[in-house]
Amino acid sequence: MAETRNINKERWIWGILITGISTVFGALLKSNANYTASLERTVKQRDATITAKDSSCAQDKRSMASYYEGVIKNKDSTILALKDDKYRSVLDLLNVKKVNGKIKIEQ
Repeated sequence: MAETRNINKERWIWGILITGISTVFGALLKSNANYTASLERTVKQRDATITAKDSSCAQDKRSMASYYEGVIKNKDSTILALKDDKYRSVLDLLNVKKVNGKIKIEQ
Protein backbone atom coordinates (compact mmCIF):
# COMPACT_ATOMS: atom_id res chain seq x y z
CA MET A 1 0.00 0.00 0.00
CA ALA A 2 2.87 2.33 0.82
CA GLU A 3 4.47 1.55 -2.52
CA THR A 4 1.26 2.40 -4.35
CA ARG A 5 1.17 5.82 -2.67
CA ASN A 6 4.79 6.49 -3.64
CA ILE A 7 4.10 5.48 -7.24
CA ASN A 8 1.02 7.72 -7.34
CA LYS A 9 3.01 10.65 -5.89
CA GLU A 10 5.75 10.08 -8.42
CA ARG A 11 3.23 10.03 -11.28
CA TRP A 12 1.69 13.27 -10.01
CA ILE A 13 5.10 14.94 -9.77
CA TRP A 14 6.09 13.83 -13.28
CA GLY A 15 2.69 14.86 -14.63
CA ILE A 16 2.99 18.33 -13.09
CA LEU A 17 6.57 18.74 -14.36
CA ILE A 18 5.67 17.66 -17.90
CA THR A 19 2.58 19.88 -17.93
CA GLY A 20 4.61 22.86 -16.67
CA ILE A 21 7.41 22.36 -19.18
CA SER A 22 4.99 21.96 -22.10
CA THR A 23 3.10 25.08 -21.00
CA VAL A 24 6.32 27.09 -20.93
CA PHE A 25 7.40 25.85 -24.37
CA GLY A 26 3.94 26.52 -25.78
CA ALA A 27 4.00 30.07 -24.43
CA LEU A 28 7.48 30.63 -25.89
CA LEU A 29 6.41 29.36 -29.30
CA LYS A 30 3.30 31.52 -29.26
CA SER A 31 5.21 34.65 -28.24
CA ASN A 32 7.80 33.93 -30.93
CA ALA A 33 5.03 33.60 -33.55
CA ASN A 34 3.46 36.87 -32.39
CA TYR A 35 6.85 38.60 -32.49
CA THR A 36 7.53 37.28 -35.99
CA ALA A 37 4.12 38.45 -37.24
CA SER A 38 4.66 41.87 -35.66
CA LEU A 39 8.10 42.13 -37.25
CA GLU A 40 6.68 41.22 -40.66
CA ARG A 41 3.98 43.90 -40.32
CA THR A 42 6.61 46.47 -39.35
CA VAL A 43 8.79 45.59 -42.33
CA LYS A 44 5.82 45.79 -44.72
CA GLN A 45 4.81 49.19 -43.32
CA ARG A 46 8.38 50.46 -43.62
CA ASP A 47 8.61 49.23 -47.21
CA ALA A 48 5.29 50.88 -48.04
CA THR A 49 6.49 54.15 -46.50
CA ILE A 50 9.77 54.03 -48.43
CA THR A 51 7.91 53.26 -51.66
CA ALA A 52 5.54 56.19 -51.07
CA LYS A 53 8.46 58.54 -50.38
CA ASP A 54 10.31 57.34 -53.50
CA SER A 55 7.17 57.82 -55.55
CA SER A 56 6.66 61.32 -54.16
CA CYS A 57 10.30 62.22 -54.77
CA ALA A 58 10.13 60.89 -58.33
CA GLN A 59 6.96 62.93 -58.93
CA ASP A 60 8.67 66.07 -57.62
CA LYS A 61 11.66 65.45 -59.88
CA ARG A 62 9.39 64.90 -62.90
CA SER A 63 7.43 68.07 -62.24
CA MET A 64 10.62 70.11 -61.74
CA ALA A 65 12.15 68.67 -64.91
CA SER A 66 9.05 69.39 -66.94
CA TYR A 67 8.94 72.96 -65.58
CA TYR A 68 12.55 73.69 -66.46
CA GLU A 69 12.21 72.02 -69.86
CA GLY A 70 9.26 74.29 -70.52
CA VAL A 71 11.26 77.36 -69.58
CA ILE A 72 14.11 76.39 -71.89
CA LYS A 73 12.07 75.14 -74.86
CA ASN A 74 9.38 77.80 -74.94
CA LYS A 75 11.00 81.00 -76.23
CA ASP A 76 8.31 83.33 -74.88
CA SER A 77 8.53 81.84 -71.41
CA THR A 78 12.33 82.04 -71.51
CA ILE A 79 12.32 85.67 -72.56
CA LEU A 80 9.84 86.49 -69.79
CA ALA A 81 11.86 84.48 -67.33
CA LEU A 82 15.05 86.32 -68.29
CA LYS A 83 13.31 89.61 -67.57
CA ASP A 84 12.09 88.34 -64.21
CA ASP A 85 14.73 88.23 -61.44
CA LYS A 86 12.89 85.38 -59.77
CA TYR A 87 13.99 82.98 -62.54
CA ARG A 88 17.24 84.61 -63.56
CA SER A 89 19.40 82.58 -61.14
CA VAL A 90 17.85 79.31 -62.35
CA LEU A 91 18.49 80.21 -65.95
CA ASP A 92 22.03 81.30 -65.10
CA LEU A 93 22.66 77.89 -63.56
CA LEU A 94 21.33 76.26 -66.71
CA ASN A 95 23.50 78.61 -68.84
CA VAL A 96 20.51 79.99 -70.73
CA LYS A 97 21.38 83.33 -72.35
CA LYS A 98 19.56 85.72 -74.63
CA VAL A 99 21.82 86.56 -77.56
CA ASN A 100 20.60 88.86 -80.35
CA GLY A 101 16.98 88.26 -79.37
CA LYS A 102 17.41 84.48 -79.53
CA ILE A 103 17.69 82.01 -76.71
CA LYS A 104 20.99 80.19 -76.49
CA ILE A 105 21.94 77.36 -74.13
CA GLU A 106 25.68 77.41 -73.56
CA GLN A 107 27.51 74.15 -72.92
